[in-house]
Amino acid sequence: MKNYKLWLAVVIILLIINSGVLALMWFHKSRPGHGNYGPAMEPKDILISTLSLTTKQQELFAVMRNKHRQLTNTLSRQNHLLHDSLFNYIKAPKIDTALINRLSDRISNNQSLVEKATLYHFRELRAILTMAQQQKFDSIIQDVVRMMSGPGRKPGQRLGGLHGEESERPQGPPPEDMRPGQNLPPEGPPHN
Repeated sequence: MKNYKLWLAVVIILLIINSGVLALMWFHKSRPGHGNYGPAMEPKDILISTLSLTTKQQELFAVMRNKHRQLTNTLSRQNHLLHDSLFNYIKAPKIDTALINRLSDRISNNQSLVEKATLYHFRELRAILTMAQQQKFDSIIQDVVRMMSGPGRKPGQRLGGLHGEESERPQGPPPEDMRPGQNLPPEGPPHN
C-alpha cells in the first residue's frame, strides 16, 4: 500500500509539473526570429523605431517599400505560375527536359531578381539615413533580413502572404498558356 501511495504522489507531481510547463509555453509564445525587438513587430516597425526615422524619412521609406513590394509581389506571382507549370509535369506522360531546365532557370532567375531588389531596396533606405542611423542600420539589417525570410519562407515573404498581405498565389491550375509544353511567362522583371 505504501508503494502505491508513493507512485500516486510521483504521478501527481509529474502531472502538475507538466501542466505548469505547458502553461508557461502557452502564455510565453513569441514569433521565432524576432530577437530582442519584442513580439510580433514587423521589420518596417523595427527599422522605424530602432533608427528613429524622421517623418520625412518615414514618408520616403513608405514610398520605397511600396515600390519594392510591387516588384517582389509581381516576381513572386510569376514564380508561382512557373512553379505550377513545372510541377504539372509530374503527371505528364513525357517530359521535355529542355523545357524543364528553362522553367527551373526562370524560377531561379526570378528568385535572384527578388534578392537583388531587396538588396537595392535596403541600400536605397540606407542612403537617406544620417551617419548615426547608418551605424544602427548596419548593426541590425542582417536580423531584419532574417526576420523577413523566417523559417520556411523566402526573403521578402511574410507570414500569411507577401509583406503581411493575404497570399496572392493564384488558385487552381495555371492558365492555358502556361501548362506543360505551352508558352512561358515573359523573361526578366516586370516593366511598369
